[in-house]
Amino acid sequence: MKDETLAFLRIRDWLEKRIERLTFEREVAEHALRGVETLIAIEEAFKRG
Repeated sequence: MKDETLAFLRIRDWLEKRIERLTFEREVAEHALRGVETLIAIEEAFKRG
Protein backbone atom coordinates (compact mmCIF):
# COMPACT_ATOMS: atom_id res chain seq x y z
CA MET A 1 0.00 0.00 0.00
CA LYS A 2 1.30 3.44 -0.85
CA ASP A 3 2.35 5.85 1.88
CA GLU A 4 -0.27 8.32 0.65
CA THR A 5 -3.01 5.72 1.01
CA LEU A 6 -1.91 4.92 4.56
CA ALA A 7 -1.86 8.61 5.39
CA PHE A 8 -5.40 9.04 4.05
CA LEU A 9 -6.56 6.03 6.07
CA ARG A 10 -5.06 7.52 9.23
CA ILE A 11 -6.73 10.85 8.51
CA ARG A 12 -10.06 9.11 7.93
CA ASP A 13 -9.72 7.19 11.19
CA TRP A 14 -8.85 10.37 13.07
CA LEU A 15 -11.85 12.20 11.58
CA GLU A 16 -14.22 9.35 12.44
CA LYS A 17 -13.01 9.35 16.06
CA ARG A 18 -13.32 13.13 16.19
CA ILE A 19 -16.91 12.95 14.94
CA GLU A 20 -17.74 10.34 17.59
CA ARG A 21 -16.24 12.50 20.32
CA LEU A 22 -18.02 15.64 19.12
CA THR A 23 -21.31 13.76 18.91
CA PHE A 24 -20.87 12.58 22.51
CA GLU A 25 -19.93 16.09 23.68
CA ARG A 26 -22.98 17.53 21.92
CA GLU A 27 -25.27 14.99 23.58
CA VAL A 28 -23.80 15.83 26.98
CA ALA A 29 -24.19 19.56 26.35
CA GLU A 30 -27.79 19.15 25.19
CA HIS A 31 -28.60 17.13 28.30
CA ALA A 32 -27.01 19.77 30.52
CA LEU A 33 -28.94 22.50 28.70
CA ARG A 34 -32.25 20.70 29.32
CA GLY A 35 -31.34 20.45 33.00
CA VAL A 36 -30.58 24.16 33.24
CA GLU A 37 -33.80 25.03 31.40
CA THR A 38 -35.71 22.87 33.89
CA LEU A 39 -34.07 24.66 36.82
CA ILE A 40 -34.96 28.04 35.31
CA ALA A 41 -38.58 26.96 34.85
CA ILE A 42 -38.75 25.75 38.47
CA GLU A 43 -37.29 29.03 39.74
CA GLU A 44 -39.76 31.05 37.68
CA ALA A 45 -42.66 28.95 38.98
CA PHE A 46 -41.60 29.62 42.58
CA LYS A 47 -41.37 33.35 41.87
CA ARG A 48 -44.94 33.33 40.53
CA GLY A 49 -46.12 31.56 43.63
